[in-house]
Amino acid sequence: MVTVQTDSFYDNYQVYDQAIRTSNVGLEGRMKNWLLPVIVLGVSGVGLACASDRGRRKVHSFFERVSHAQDPLAEFNKARDQQLANIQQTLDQLSEALEN
Repeated sequence: MVTVQTDSFYDNYQVYDQAIRTSNVGLEGRMKNWLLPVIVLGVSGVGLACASDRGRRKVHSFFERVSHAQDPLAEFNKARDQQLANIQQTLDQLSEALEN
């Protein structure tokens, strides 16, 4: 390991930045290692919830509510269609005005 003594914050930052760029263990390598533990924790949490009668009832009621819920994007889709219709109408008016 090479130790570099610098006098300013900017010099320290440049040395650190260069060390990170040249090493093979960057942010991508560190973040990639979190995927498996997060998945294991999530699956084990659901497993623990299903281990007791109360947990199974809670999970069952959650999935019941989700299955009977309305479409969460229905209002968004309606607003999007309305905006697209307004845009189309404006473009048609602009086209007519340019033709005349």
